[in-house]
Amino acid sequence: MSTPESTLTQTSGAETSRRALLAAGVGVAAGLLLEACTGGAGNPAATGSEAPHHDASPSASAAATPEAKRGSEFGDTMVFVDMPATAEAARNQADGVAAQLRAIAASGRKPFVVMEPNSVDLHNVSADPFKALFAALKENNIDHKTIGTWAPFPEANIPQWGEDKTTDPDLFRRNFGTFSDALKGAFPEARTSVLLNSTSYLNGDWGNPSKAASALLPYVQGTGADELCFQGFPWCNDTTDPAKFANPEVAITVAASMGGPGKVGVRLNTGTYSQQTNPDTGAIDRMTDDQRAATLEGELQTAKALKQAGYDTTLQVFAQNKFPAEADWSYPAGSQINQTLNNVLDEATAAGINTAVFQG
Repeated sequence: MSTPESTLTQTSGAETSRRALLAAGVGVAAGLLLEACTGGAGNPAATGSEAPHHDASPSASAAATPEAKRGSEFGDTMVFVDMPATAEAARNQADGVAAQLRAIAASGRKPFVVMEPNSVDLHNVSADPFKALFAALKENNIDHKTIGTWAPFPEANIPQWGEDKTTDPDLFRRNFGTFSDALKGAFPEARTSVLLNSTSYLNGDWGNPSKAASALLPYVQGTGADELCFQGFPWCNDTTDPAKFANPEVAITVAASMGGPGKVGVRLNTGTYSQQTNPDTGAIDRMTDDQRAATLEGELQTAKALKQAGYDTTLQVFAQNKFPAEADWSYPAGSQINQTLNNVLDEATAAGINTAVFQG
């Protein structure tokens, strides 16, 4: 990989900048978290695993729409749903969710629904809102063909949800079970996914990060989930190596603990950026097309390793322009990097890997 155009210096303001971004709504959406580039004292290397904030507004992806070779394969498969706190809220949002699911299914793609607990007390999660939502979806003619895969309480291993920013794996498993029981009670053929970052923060704050599989295992054991969504992103120019932010051996170890090939699938949620605003310094960090191509190739190799290990594998690429608030993850139509992305996805498809691109 080429030498980064800029290198980053650790600052003691990493935690401050993270919290400021989160408070401004820049950092978290759809279970995808923006993390500051530096890890603070005791963590000399940036974690580089957390994903960008998405913009769900209808016009958000217009300027960043890739020039697709394979038609609908570039279309969005991800649906971002705010977790309802009450049964009434669930019924109110059902029409919109149903319309999104139908649109994706009508194009021959499979929905991947990420449900964020933005306004839910994680210590008092009730099944009633979930049951109300799924009952209302049934009334909207959603069935086993259109319900898709659901990832509730995403990124539970990062301190972002709830007033206390808990990353308690026991709490996550309990809440995940409550959701899963409600979903499969209504749609037995629906699939569930545990969406975790490749970096974990078990103590509920930004200190002491771990990339070890052992840090992820407590979140998946006993969940009965159908899929592991393993999330790793380059973030700041010193963390563009997929071997660091998306280690396939970690994902394979975790998926094996969930039942192994034939029992669970693995989804790699990843991407590359052209430029980003450094959340610590305010400077602009850039990746050249050659650097992005090398990173995409590394991400493809991760997906291939998962496939070769016997897993039903999905390579899911985040491709939305969030610059200057965050980063430009897009692959503009007609550009060389767009052609590179097409080539990578073609190669993934030829290897039997499912592909998806999120544009927003």
